[in-house]
Amino acid sequence: MARTAIVLLLSSSAILGVGCRTNWNSAARAGIPRLEIERPTNGLATTSTNAQIAGRSDATSVRIGEESIPTNNGRFAADVNLEPGTNSITIVAGNGFATTTQTIVIERQ
Repeated sequence: MARTAIVLLLSSSAILGVGCRTNWNSAARAGIPRLEIERPTNGLATTSTNAQIAGRSDATSVRIGEESIPTNNGRFAADVNLEPGTNSITIVAGNGFATTTQTIVIERQ
């Protein structure tokens, strides 16, 4: 008789629920890097040519887009350039075992 293995892959958002804020305690218990974007708010509309992305994470690495961002006591911040129109910015926190990804949208008017 043949045996079939079924592998189920879930992202951290599927495990913890979708949203811009990860439940800080639940993520730690699951071994998933915690990631909280403190600013800007998702859906921000601005006339500025750049925006500061800031937050906190217990991950060993944080990336905003393709750029590695240093952390200081779990906090990170970096300026990103904004193109006219809709800008989708992806933030990834990783710990060598798992990653947590969040995307925020900023509208440059």
